[in-house]
Amino acid sequence: TKKQIQLEKTFVELYSIVICPYVQRVRIALLDKKISHKVHIIDITKPRPDWFLKLNPLGKCPVLVHDGNVIVDSGLILKYIEDSTIFLYLSFLFIL
Repeated sequence: TKKQIQLEKTFVELYSIVICPYVQRVRIALLDKKISHKVHIIDITKPRPDWFLKLNPLGKCPVLVHDGNVIVDSGLILKYIEDSTIFLYLSFLFIL
C-alpha cells in the first residue's frame, strides 16, 4: 500500500484499564518492539467519558490510536503492531 505503517516514527496512544489482561498483552508487545507510546488509564469506577466512547462506542479496552487510526480489540492491535514492525524490518533489509 502507499501509506505504510511506521509505529516507531509516529505517536502511539493506548487507552487502558489497569487490571485488564488484554491491555497488558498489548503493552508487552509495544515494549517488546520498543515502540514508544503514551498510556491513558480509563477509570472503571465511573461511566466511560463521551470522548472515549467516540473512540470505541462499546466502551471496552484496549484501544490503540496511531496516526489517526483507531484499532480496538487486543488481537487486532497485536496484528497491527506485528505487521507494522515486519514492514520496518523488511524496509531495512532492502536498504542494505
